[in-house]
Amino acid sequence: MRKTKLLTLAILALSGAAQADLLPEMKSFMPRATFIPPGFDWNDNAQVILRGEFPSTCFQLAEPSFEVTGNTVTIRNNVYHHTSSWCLFMVVPYSQVVSLGMLPKGNYNVQIMDHNEKANLVGTLPIGEPLNPDSQDDYVYAQIDEVSFETLNGSTYVRLKGMVPSDYRCAVMDEIALLYNRANLVEVLPKVKVITRNCRPSVMVKLNQAVEVDSPWKGEHLFHIRTMNGHAVNKFYTLK
Repeated sequence: MRKTKLLTLAILALSGAAQADLLPEMKSFMPRATFIPPGFDWNDNAQVILRGEFPSTCFQLAEPSFEVTGNTVTIRNNVYHHTSSWCLFMVVPYSQVVSLGMLPKGNYNVQIMDHNEKANLVGTLPIGEPLNPDSQDDYVYAQIDEVSFETLNGSTYVRLKGMVPSDYRCAVMDEIALLYNRANLVEVLPKVKVITRNCRPSVMVKLNQAVEVDSPWKGEHLFHIRTMNGHAVNKFYTLK
């Protein structure tokens, strides 16, 4: 009986060791490009968006991490690297949104740690003062659930679908503004016109509207779309 127990324990120990050997290694992976939207205020959920490619299917995204020290934001683009399994050696595109939460007003240097634990400066993140400090945002935005792109007669359009108030006592759809403040980054603001504060709109209608894109740059763009719930939608599209 005792020999059976010892054999069982030995098998479990070997099994645990084998499973440990199969666990992936976590490391920080340097992205190809970093997009830093410039329109955040101290009452916004600030974001940094990472874009890149893995060299094989042995790499998988993990949860990113960050640390704010003074006016420096240090980001780790964490990935899982499977070293004990077979892989397809092919380009695997990825994007990663790093939500930083609300940061005090100021200009922040953004740096990313690479696999050698070296900090690489990738840009600056300005955090401004809101136009209306007593509001959760400078504007009320439509709720955006779907973003798509289409071309017509040589022009590119971004189409937004979602929900918007339609009550002339409270709030109605105003405009979709596109801002081109940084290279290959388009801020999309689906603004709602507030008629009366602290009013409960009685009607919400579907939004399905396209607006022409007029970026001065070509190539892959990040479209950063602000939404009513505070979590921006981020979509990539290549402009030719």
